[in-house]
Amino acid sequence: MHSQLALAFSLNGMHDQALEECLKIDYPDQDLPILNWVIGYIMGAAGEKEKAREILNYLIRISDKEFVRPTSFTILYMALGETDKALDWLEKAYEQREGWLVTLKVEPMYDPRGQNHASRRYWKR
Repeated sequence: MHSQLALAFSLNGMHDQALEECLKIDYPDQDLPILNWVIGYIMGAAGEKEKAREILNYLIRISDKEFVRPTSFTILYMALGETDKALDWLEKAYEQREGWLVTLKVEPMYDPRGQNHASRRYWKR
């Protein structure tokens, strides 16, 4: 619940509230990739790039042992402003036919500034 509220705050530019809500996230397994990329996105969007990068590096490390969705990396790299790397991961997601790609046209995390025309080439695929 808190992660979704934090994400909603973040997507609406309410970064202080988003970060505050992140502190309330209580989940038994701190290693859940889905919660980590959500928190990483929020940190990156709020300008906490170092913390977002720590989460990204953690997810890269654990991806050797467990599945982490390629779109998780896409979204984190977008939040960090590293579009080329984000698009590389988006291509991997497409190659793996990741289910979350159905949200590509409507999910603002894939295009946080509303200007990434490069990601739009996947819309027609």
